Amino acid sequence: MTVAVQLGDPRTPGATALLQASHALMEELFPSESNHYLSVNSLCTPDIRFFTATEDENTLGCAALALKDGYGEVKSMYVVKAARGKGVADLLMRALEQEALAQGLRLLRLETGHLLKQAHALYSKHGYFRRGPFGDYPDDPLSLFMEKPLRSDGLIVRPTDPLGPEGRALLADGDAAIRETLSAEECLSFSPEELSPPGITFYVAWQGTAAVGCVALCTWDGYAEVKRLFVPDNQRGNGIAAALMDRLEAEALAAALPLVRLETAHKLTAAVELYKKRGYRNCPVFGKYTAHPSRIYMKKPL
Repeated sequence: MTVAVQLGDPRTPGATALLQASHALMEELFPSESNHYLSVNSLCTPDIRFFTATEDENTLGCAALALKDGYGEVKSMYVVKAARGKGVADLLMRALEQEALAQGLRLLRLETGHLLKQAHALYSKHGYFRRGPFGDYPDDPLSLFMEKPLRSDGLIVRPTDPLGPEGRALLADGDAAIRETLSAEECLSFSPEELSPPGITFYVAWQGTAAVGCVALCTWDGYAEVKRLFVPDNQRGNGIAAALMDRLEAEALAAALPLVRLETAHKLTAAVELYKKRGYRNCPVFGKYTAHPSRIYMKKPL
């Protein structure tokens, strides 16, 4: 499939048909007060960039970027059923992000319906994470709000299987790096298998197809915990650890967990400094940990 994504006119027959199909679906699934789609005419204003995905003369999908004060908003994302699962939505998402960067925007936000599970998966795949309502949107239980900080290097942080090859490789490299500094007695880590149960989400930072860092979010009763933060030596200094922690803290907030805790070692000075810069402070031992003189325990209210 050869698909071209380019700026288009929502008033053309192919684009209008897509938008009408999208609007009909929204009206079927949600009450009018929970529908926030833009009309065809509203997509023709100067603050909107409307994109179409076409193959030959067939319009397969569309999406719009609304230029806001300090951020862009994803609107009108729709792909015909016959073209779903073939990468059309991915092409449209990349076009929106490239246009946002070209407009000097470093943040994208969106609102979508709580029932649109395929859309949620698409946005999560592209590094979007949950947040609260923004702009003029009401706090509606039928809406899901997400955002993504944009980086010119294309870094994406998304959930990844710790049992997959990339997850196992990062965790093994992280263990090896820790063993260079800590004794066997001082090493405390989770195996890939221990990071896969419900309540634990493993995130990987991706640059294209390269896995360049990882972290695990553990959700316990009343708080979240940071585990297995690791960025390889040759990737450090590029803001990857900060991007991983941003995602983890945003997901903790979205899960209504206002406190993040962690356990690390005094000798891991770079990690300790990173956490301090992000507002983490020393705290007593917590959870199932046993106090040890080599360990340090930290917390951060969100």
